Amino acid sequence: MENIFIQLGCEIFFAAAFGIIAKVLRQPLIIAYILTGFILGPSLFGIAQNSEVINLFSTIGIAFLLFIVGMELNKEKLTDLGRNTIIIGLIQMVVTAFLGYILSLFLGFENTPSVYIGIILAFSSTVIVVNLLTEKKSISTVYGKMVVGILVLQDIVALLVLMFLSGLKGGDGLSILTFGEIILKGALAAGIVYLISHYIIARVFKYLAHSPELLFLASIAWCFAIAGLSVLLGFSIEMGAFLAGMSLANLPYAEDITLRLSPLRDFFLILFFITLGMRVDWSGVSGYVTPLIFLVIFVILIKSLITLITMGSLGYTRRTSFYTAVSLSQVSEFSLIIAGIGLSLGHFDSSIVSLIILVTIITILTSSYLITFLGNIYNVLQKQLGLFEKNGVVEKKQNVLKLKDHVIMFGYHRLGRQILNTLEKISKKIIIVDINPDVIEDLRCKGRKCIYGDAYNLELIEQLNISKAKMIVITFGGLKSNLFLIKKARDINKKIKIITTADHIHEALSLYDAGADYVIVPHYISGEHVSYILKSINSKKKSLEKVKRYHISSLKSVLKT
Repeated sequence: MENIFIQLGCEIFFAAAFGIIAKVLRQPLIIAYILTGFILGPSLFGIAQNSEVINLFSTIGIAFLLFIVGMELNKEKLTDLGRNTIIIGLIQMVVTAFLGYILSLFLGFENTPSVYIGIILAFSSTVIVVNLLTEKKSISTVYGKMVVGILVLQDIVALLVLMFLSGLKGGDGLSILTFGEIILKGALAAGIVYLISHYIIARVFKYLAHSPELLFLASIAWCFAIAGLSVLLGFSIEMGAFLAGMSLANLPYAEDITLRLSPLRDFFLILFFITLGMRVDWSGVSGYVTPLIFLVIFVILIKSLITLITMGSLGYTRRTSFYTAVSLSQVSEFSLIIAGIGLSLGHFDSSIVSLIILVTIITILTSSYLITFLGNIYNVLQKQLGLFEKNGVVEKKQNVLKLKDHVIMFGYHRLGRQILNTLEKISKKIIIVDINPDVIEDLRCKGRKCIYGDAYNLELIEQLNISKAKMIVITFGGLKSNLFLIKKARDINKKIKIITTADHIHEALSLYDAGADYVIVPHYISGEHVSYILKSINSKKKSLEKVKRYHISSLKSVLKT
């Protein structure tokens, strides 16, 4: 017992240490955890052995992951999947899986491993991509919504694949008879879970909702109970956990349960990725250098090209198609789970798993950099990308009037809404640029001139007629995008006034050096404003009640804009 505790302690310590390094270097944390397993595992130092206890913890992590994924697949999320999202997602998965299968056969793999590899390459990483889009504040853009929709669809298909695999037993072939048996057993399991959930669990959870601790405990109990039932029916623990999550998806307490379970899921998933790192067998990978190179190139280039062609043929602009395609150019964490199940079923050996892990690591790292510098890459390739764009059917190109002495405001949400009222007193000719299509629609309904786009779009900069503008106001943070806009604006119009925004004081100084006329630092200005209010109250020039009434009036006026 003491040895297991020491081993677990070492894994957690090194995972935390490598995680901190990864955070500082802005690398995906999943890489740090896999690296921990590789370094501590038998392939290198052998400090940690792949014991049954560690395997148990990693299995619990996957179960919690699928349980939470199941809870997030509620009716609203499924109905939000638009027709084009489903078409693009399905075409991308089917074509990628088929071409991946053909490529694997060409590289010398046998039929069953080739089927696995083809399927594995078809899925992209929800965890990595959503985190990157959130950091870039692009989750609500046209391409952001498309990417998230496709990822949700991929998760559903991946779970169906897991259901099929979990119904297999070691040594079973992938036959039609086996597939039919699994479908029947799956339908039986889903039916039993639905009936229990609809007639019993919903009422029980309604009663337990009065006690958050009991609701939390009952959720875990339900997950383990259905996972156990799944095993009795011949499926895997993971499949049962997913069914348990789906049965709770439409309860009003699902979001609260998800939030409470997330830390447990994250902890056990870390152990899962560490365990995967232990399974990397470098002695077997040495013979797979050529396949590794080909598979990485396939995921980054060919997989992206499939999405690019599909979206272009449906009428999306080259920019949206390219951004979406690049955002999906990696292998999913679900793929690692599928590879682990394939290994446990004896469909291939550990060298294939090692190959898949390395492909996953390399593609996640590469795509992370590509997503970070999407705007710069697009500006270099935008003329060549015109081959994939036809006359807009889904997205119509926008034409901005040839204005003179106008004001251009980049970003409307939050800070922009407050600034707009004052800008309208300065100039009646204001163009608002925002990357959120919902914001654009709302502004158009209110009769304001606006255009969809972001800071890195050179086509947009040309349309805005910056050479004749008198002022640019940038209301969002982000040093790179602000520096890019300042440079482009100064190159086009030396006299234009530029007001921009910085998240930190040192960034503000860099923006001043780059040519900004004034830099807004929101938290610094907020602090100054609060200090002024406190001084006014202390000197009895204003009462707190008067300040409160004025603030409420200001907030209401902003809401009306």
